[in-house]
Parts: sequence; C-alpha cells; structure tokens
Amino acid sequence: PLPELKSAPGVLIYDIESDSEAKEDFLHGFISIHHNKNGEWDIENAKYHPLLMVYQDNESNRWRRLYRKLNRYSNWPILHYGETELMTVKKMAVRQSLDKKEIEFLEKRFIDVHKRLKSKWLLPVSNYGLKAIAEWVGFHWSQKNPNGARALLWWRQWKGKQKIKKRNLTSLNKIFIYNRDDCLATWLVAKWLLNQN
Repeated sequence: PLPELKSAPGVLIYDIESDSEAKEDFLHGFISIHHNKNGEWDIENAKYHPLLMVYQDNESNRWRRLYRKLNRYSNWPILHYGETELMTVKKMAVRQSLDKKEIEFLEKRFIDVHKRLKSKWLLPVSNYGLKAIAEWVGFHWSQKNPNGARALLWWRQWKGKQKIKKRNLTSLNKIFIYNRDDCLATWLVAKWLLNQN
C-alpha cells in the first residue's frame, strides 16, 4: 500500500492546523523519521518540527519557511492524512510562482494515507477520520478529548492576547502537542498499512 517508503531514506509526516473562518493555516507541523540501513524506522529519534505561521508575516515569508523545510528533506516522501496539506502547498506554490516542474515534483512526494487506506481496506470503524482509525490501530492522544476545534480555540486564546507583552504559552504548547500527536497518529496508521504486506 505504500511502496514509496521501501527505499526512502526517511519520511516526513505533515499535519496542518487551520482557522477556516480567518482563512489562515496557523501551524504546519512535521515529524521527520529516518529509515535505518537495517530497514527499521527510527521512531525513537523522530523529531517534531512545528512551523508557526504568525499572521503578521506575509505569505511570501511563510512560503519561504515552508518550502525550505520541504526542501531540506527533498528526497523523502511526505505522508499526510486527507487532502488539506497537498491542496494548501499547491495553492501557495502557484501563488508564489513556483516553477511548474517543481510543483509537480513536490506533488509526487505527497502520499495521502487516508486515500490509500480507503481504497484498499474495509475496517470495523464508524468513519475513516484520523481519530477513529488511529484509535482503532492503538494510538492514544496525549490530551483529553483532542480535536481540531479545541486546537482552534487554543490558537484564538493565544492570538487574542497579542497586546499583552508576555503571552501565556500554555495554549500554544497545547496546540503543538495536539499537532504532534496528529502526526504520530498518521504515522501509526501508515505503519499499520506497511505491516499488511
């Protein structure tokens, strides 16, 4: 189900947190996992890379940061769950006038775990959302009752304190934990798929 991972030196797991009302993607989160020479995935040394996209920054600066991160791992596949991540990157790339061949190269690296799962497997779950599938394969979120609406609330709480010189980082840290967990959940679902060979 994921042949692109066989000879890959590593994989990026990608998850976006958004405020659709404000039309902003405020966090692009990545986990990088190396593929060891013995064929094992080094999850123990996986690294979380949050890219907080502060709203005062213009899109070209946000794109530069995101593109730099994607290029740092240019020969690694990018796993994501659902269509949001690829659509977001493609739209930004077009708006930032990225060369058509570079956009195609980027697009080929993206692997939608949700799409692969739905096309091949009929599972005993109520839906194929990340939470349902990841819990079914044994993943547990670090925070109680996690969901995108809570992450958005935490973001708005943190953002609403912009006039205060010392912001409380609690809300921001909760978002990072939630986003990291979503990336790890995506990886666990992908690993389940890899083990079905």
